[in-house]
Amino acid sequence: MKSTSKLDTGKEKTGKEEGVWPLPRGEISSGKDTNASPAGKSKKTSASVVANVDIGFGNYLYIRGDGCGLSWDRGIQMDPVAGDSWQWRYDYDCTGKCFEFKVLVNDEVWSAGENFVAIGGKNEVSPKF
Repeated sequence: MKSTSKLDTGKEKTGKEEGVWPLPRGEISSGKDTNASPAGKSKKTSASVVANVDIGFGNYLYIRGDGCGLSWDRGIQMDPVAGDSWQWRYDYDCTGKCFEFKVLVNDEVWSAGENFVAIGGKNEVSPKF
């Protein structure tokens, strides 16, 4: 026997619809924090850095820094999300912690100016090269 659930749309979902139900952990809209951890332990948060910059066709943007899984020695390639936007999503134990970062073209050419500072949530920057 299949179990069914009603979504806010009022339509019944059987659990067989691909990409609709069940939702991945952390995306269930039940009002509860499904990413909560037991008392006394840090919880992991998901956040992102978005860089809005045109770096030309065939180039990739990388990120380096001093926390949340970043290193100043080797960059992590960011994901293209729009024509001139790049995103790095992180899910590390960074709750309440600031970290500095810079973005690089092809992990070689550093962005100009001071380091950027991020703390949780969505951090948007517009680097210059």
